Order: sequence, then structure tokens, then C-alpha cells
Amino acid sequence: MSKQRYLFCINYFNQHPKAKACLLGLTSLLPLVILLSYCIFLFKIIYSNYLIPAVLLPIGALMTNTLTRRYFNAPRPFEVYAFTPLKPHDNGNSFPSRHSTSAMIIALTITKVYPIWGTSLILTAILIGLTRILCGVHFPKDVLGGFAIAAFFGLTLLWI
Repeated sequence: MSKQRYLFCINYFNQHPKAKACLLGLTSLLPLVILLSYCIFLFKIIYSNYLIPAVLLPIGALMTNTLTRRYFNAPRPFEVYAFTPLKPHDNGNSFPSRHSTSAMIIALTITKVYPIWGTSLILTAILIGLTRILCGVHFPKDVLGGFAIAAFFGLTLLWI
């Protein structure tokens, strides 16, 4: 996204406090929905053969994400374009988005056993990525990179 588009978004939300509050609320709430869903899911499958892959696949995705972030140490949009993000954040390690990777691999893992529940979580993961972009803490490529890592590990689910 260009500097002008980021500034347009940031200015819009700063000029509309209710919209900003809604965006920041979603930015905080949606990851909690994913985390709570994952905890409930693990509890439901605790005696299943699927428990070990359901734990190891997200761990693998997050480890890959962390190593990729350290390798690239990409700047965040607010660093590149010199603006204040809507949600305060540390500098660096923008690519790939950890929130996007985590949310999507959890959603894909749940989809394997509970397709409807998982599909709703896939939509939630997409919204998480969108909120990260709108807050100015990630570029679209960061979110797509996170989704790509999750998809790579999610493909493993086809053979389990």
C-alpha cells in the first residue's frame, strides 16, 4: 500500500473516533476469539489421534514465521512512511505477520475436524489481517506472507 493510502486510512480513523474505537476493538478482540476457539478445540479433541498434529502444526508454522521475521527484519509501514500507527507497536519484524500466521493455521487446523466452525475462523483470520493493515502496523505483503506460511503447514492436514 502506498504512503497516501496509509495516510488516508490513518486520517480517516483519527477523524472518526467511533470507527477508530471499533477498529481497535476488533484488533484486540478477534485474536482472542481465535485463541479461545483453539483452547476449546483442543479440549474437545483431547483423546483424539488428531491432538498431536493439532498442536505441532501451529508450533511449526510459528517457528517458521519467527525465523522468517528474523531473517528479513522488515520495517513496518509506520517506519517506512513516518506516521503514527493507530495501534502502538515496536519497530521491525513486519514480514510475515505473526497474527495472520497464527490465526490462519489455527483456523485451518480446526477446519479439518469442524468445517463450519473452521470456515468462520478463516474469515476471522482474514479480518485480523485486514485490521493489522488498517492500523498501519503491517503491509499487505506481511499479512499475505503469514497466510502463505499457514497455508503451507495447512496442506499437511490433507495427509493426516
